[in-house]
Amino acid sequence: MNDSAKKIFLVSGASGTVGKEVVRELQKGNSKVRVLTRDANKTEFPKDVEVVTGDLTDTESLEKAFEGVYAAHLISIGDDKYTPLSNGKSIVQALQKSGAKRITVLWNGEGNESTLEKEVKNSELHWTILQPQEYMANALGWVESIHKTKEVKEPFGDRPTAAIHENDVGNVIATILSDTGRSHHEKIYTLTGPKILTPRKQVEQIAHALGQKIVFQELNEEQTRSR
Repeated sequence: MNDSAKKIFLVSGASGTVGKEVVRELQKGNSKVRVLTRDANKTEFPKDVEVVTGDLTDTESLEKAFEGVYAAHLISIGDDKYTPLSNGKSIVQALQKSGAKRITVLWNGEGNESTLEKEVKNSELHWTILQPQEYMANALGWVESIHKTKEVKEPFGDRPTAAIHENDVGNVIATILSDTGRSHHEKIYTLTGPKILTPRKQVEQIAHALGQKIVFQELNEEQTRSR
């Protein structure tokens, strides 16, 4: 049994796009994984994953989830509206009290630093903040319109972006959590994919892969706000 298998790794947001990948990557190393979820009946997790109910916005509900944890991956938002957490100080205090050593924090993608990010920077935890610029999975939002109308409507069609696959993000997080040294301590990593593509070019590549013609329609500001 490797050393990581003796430690408990906590993953919040485990039912989300990135969280699922963090769990998957940690399990590859035979790590003991515990997930934090607001509704244990909403999502199915692998049978060897410990599921604990709790809410990041309610620090008192996290006591059981934090118990005996070596390292934790936390998200910086508290609801489906991407509201930054306001109770970061109490979360960090509870995590340190539990004896945890390491933490990764996934930002909300909006550039608004949460109290969690602020507090981990002043803590004794070995912290790393991850800032993926855009997820490849976001393109799944185009599936319905591609199927129904063979078109994609988006603003800023020529905005350059380097979207990263969610599994790559999960791999980075799992690697950091499992690290026994301090090489990732006090680091803020910007995560990107291997290639810069505009939304217009993304659609072109999807069309090529499907062997179909897909029209990209750029929305102006008024149309975007209306949508």
